[in-house]
Amino acid sequence: MNGAILLAGLLPLIGCGNSDRTQISGHVTHKDGSPLVGARVAFRSPETGQSAMGFTDANGRYMLGTSPAGEGVLPGQYEVTVAEDRGPVTNPRPRTIHPGYEAPQTSPLKVTVEPGGSMTYDIVVQPP
Repeated sequence: MNGAILLAGLLPLIGCGNSDRTQISGHVTHKDGSPLVGARVAFRSPETGQSAMGFTDANGRYMLGTSPAGEGVLPGQYEVTVAEDRGPVTNPRPRTIHPGYEAPQTSPLKVTVEPGGSMTYDIVVQPP
């Protein structure tokens, strides 16, 4: 009986700590619709400096990670960057996306994150 009362008292608190945070995922594709594989996608708030990052899989899908893991992203304005995996620095593969996506100052990608829940942010990148 005491356990049931304790559980009933805790239920309203479960999930309240991060209710304003948002889980973000999406796909990154080339203009022709093919997935961008192994790319790093980063969201950074110019106001707070908070950032979250994820990597695209074989289908171009990413899910942002935060520290601590699974915490989600706070609401606000974010600059989004995409950096493709070009292989070894000594012998890189040719670019498949415009280099402007790699830096917040040159990336055309900006997004507003609303509080709570989840959000899909799909990205179509342009060629170099």
